[in-house]
Amino acid sequence: MDLKVYPNPLSTRTTIETTTELRDARIIVANSPGQIVKDISRVNSSTLTFDRHGSPSGMYFVRLIQENRVVASTNVLITDRHKLSDP
Repeated sequence: MDLKVYPNPLSTRTTIETTTELRDARIIVANSPGQIVKDISRVNSSTLTFDRHGSPSGMYFVRLIQENRVVASTNVLITDRHKLSDP
């Protein structure tokens, strides 16, 4: 299964999209030390929005779990908007 995250990097929110419709799936977003910052259960869609909600800048790992197994994963970079324009 394909997992897309856009925009990436993100400053406030991003879209997480799969190639197939999900049924009772779970999406976990973890920071680089492995702490879960967002755990979204009962996902029944192929698209959802992830809001930063104060998460600090850094690399995050997105895992898609279906039927108790990881079926897709990807990385996402959260950055502060003002840093995107720095030379």
